[in-house]
Amino acid sequence: MATFDYSLHAEPEHMDIDGIFDNAQDIRAVRKLARKSVWGWCVVEVRCTHLETGLSASEYLGCCSYESMSDFMAGGYLDDMQREAHKCLIDKCQTVISNNDMAKAIQKQLATPL
Repeated sequence: MATFDYSLHAEPEHMDIDGIFDNAQDIRAVRKLARKSVWGWCVVEVRCTHLETGLSASEYLGCCSYESMSDFMAGGYLDDMQREAHKCLIDKCQTVISNNDMAKAIQKQLATPL
């Protein structure tokens, strides 16, 4: 059975807060959070890595504003992002397999009954 690892990262968001929020109070609140932590105004990356091959795929969510990583994790997006990163990784693996002549030959041999 394949083994996968999931990681969670936040990087500063480059989109201007003023372009996202209309309410001055919201803008001030997000700016305050952003001064405290990268999670205050960030792009979140969830990466799924297949441990046996090292292949990985990521899912991103931008324009995020959270108090902390824990706050993000409690918000409900993490599970969806993990599922989507896993799906992207499976698609990537299938592409690698279909593009690899040796893998095609092995697949053919495995499909042949004994």
